[in-house]
Amino acid sequence: MSSFTEHSTKRTYPPTDGSLFFPEMLEYNARHSPDRPFFVYPDEKTKELRCISILEFYRASQRVAHAICPGGQGRDRKVVGIVANVDCVLYQALFMGVIYAGLIVRCTFSGRPMLHE
Repeated sequence: MSSFTEHSTKRTYPPTDGSLFFPEMLEYNARHSPDRPFFVYPDEKTKELRCISILEFYRASQRVAHAICPGGQGRDRKVVGIVANVDCVLYQALFMGVIYAGLIVRCTFSGRPMLHE
């Protein structure tokens, strides 16, 4: 985690031809612009802006993927739901980790419970 003002100014954008899906875009950005901010938030104690870099977020989602499906065991594309009371950054890392694990995320924000269909 670094201060918001410490990131590099170099920008390298992923291709826009549709050849990359969201997980591949994150990987591309982690490789080509690892120090760029992905999340920016105020520190609760100092009120300074803090950031989580693209590389830090990518690594966090990879850790989630390996925790969910060690050795890539989830490649059977099962559908899973996420029911969690966590902050936005942790939820996004969890969401991307499930995708990297080879599973499909079913989202519902309606308040209705997710039922096996």
